[in-house]
Amino acid sequence: MPVSSLLSSPAPPPDDSETYCEDSGSLLYCASSERLEFESRFIEKYKLSKVEFKSDIFKVDRRSDQLLSSLFASSAKLGDPRRLSGRNYLSAWPIGCQLLHVWNATKNFFDGILMMLNLKRNGNLEPFAKNPAIRYFAWHPQSAALAVAFHNDNVMVYWPGKAVTPLLRHREQKDIFDMAWKPYSLGCLAVACQECIIIWSLDPDSLSTRPSSHACHVLEPHKGAISLAWHPSGIYLVSCSPNGNSVCVWNDALKRLGEEVSRSGFSGYREVAFSPAGTHVMLASTKGKLHIYDCDSWRSETWSELHHHVQAACWSGDGSVFLFAMSDQPTIYSIHVSLDSQLDQYVYSEAQPLIDTAEVELQADGDCWHLGGLIQSMCWDPRSQRLAVSFMEKRDIALFCTRLEPIVMATPVGFIRGEAGCTPLLMSFHGKFRDGALLAVAWSNNKLSYVPLIFNDRAPAVVH
Repeated sequence: MPVSSLLSSPAPPPDDSETYCEDSGSLLYCASSERLEFESRFIEKYKLSKVEFKSDIFKVDRRSDQLLSSLFASSAKLGDPRRLSGRNYLSAWPIGCQLLHVWNATKNFFDGILMMLNLKRNGNLEPFAKNPAIRYFAWHPQSAALAVAFHNDNVMVYWPGKAVTPLLRHREQKDIFDMAWKPYSLGCLAVACQECIIIWSLDPDSLSTRPSSHACHVLEPHKGAISLAWHPSGIYLVSCSPNGNSVCVWNDALKRLGEEVSRSGFSGYREVAFSPAGTHVMLASTKGKLHIYDCDSWRSETWSELHHHVQAACWSGDGSVFLFAMSDQPTIYSIHVSLDSQLDQYVYSEAQPLIDTAEVELQADGDCWHLGGLIQSMCWDPRSQRLAVSFMEKRDIALFCTRLEPIVMATPVGFIRGEAGCTPLLMSFHGKFRDGALLAVAWSNNKLSYVPLIFNDRAPAVVH
């Protein structure tokens, strides 16, 4: 299998330029003011949402918010078992209520410190921990709906073509680590928080900007869940945690089906991801082990000779190829998954190097850039024709043109860059973009931008 390198990539543009789109294998650049004008026209054409962070809108008085929550606790729907432990009758007594708030605040403070220490020890702090505004965002798999979680634990939901933007808040919605839309359900959103997982049930046609607590369901506590994944059919939800040494599974009725406890010596899991067809699920541990399960037989294939944890991973659109990168190596590996008709079971190839992302020096027109290095994150578009890779503390996102047949190949297209001085923290492809691929990127300057990659499906998948 040929190994691609950044050395064959076109050099990026001057530092005062930004990427605004791809046109059939060529990345186009312009000045910042021109890019904003292009993005505005693009958002209007495709009925996308413009995401802006305004700090004055999201100021929250935590004390008054918690006090009001406790006063109405008795009328809240059941769902979190902790609400059955005596909170309701205490809410009738002011002194008891105040003492309870002091206890909860102290407990949450120390729980948060312990959780973050554990995440640091295991190398599980996600890139959004560096972002002062946007902590996470998630595309709906079948529409252009976009959920954005901000640093103050508020979630904004941007419906395509709708003027109303709901703001989701809940007293248990603290320290958001992940979000996932339920497939084939317009308004079901799972939010992984420090203490629990919250399932929001939203109506896209509602005119309400502040859905009440009755619009959500708090699942049984799964402390420190940092990764969520719905089965592509929506039949169950899986969550994992680096703290609890377990993977939890809930069915469509949000009842816990089971829990797999990590083996001795494990410290837990950091990422879970289903293949697009739902035939496999990947689990990455915090101690250098990678598991891929067959969802029919639940047999697993394990790669255990990994020295560090998996930093980034993604599936091809047809689920036949799995890519991953380690936290200590500038290399992207590929695993080929195929069905052996004679054995009637899936077989897996060895992990083979696909892309070498070691730092390189590129020069053009007298300018010099140091690009690449250790990988921060990566994502693959649903057609498996574009792969985006971001790097630790680097401004540029490497873009590769990929193909699966007859063998897996990746060819550098160029580098996507934002405003000068900004680094990419989060990125994700739109699930249903008709003209190629649409990449959304959250930058360190609190902005979320769209980069349309326009190409023809029938065109060759290798750029020369």
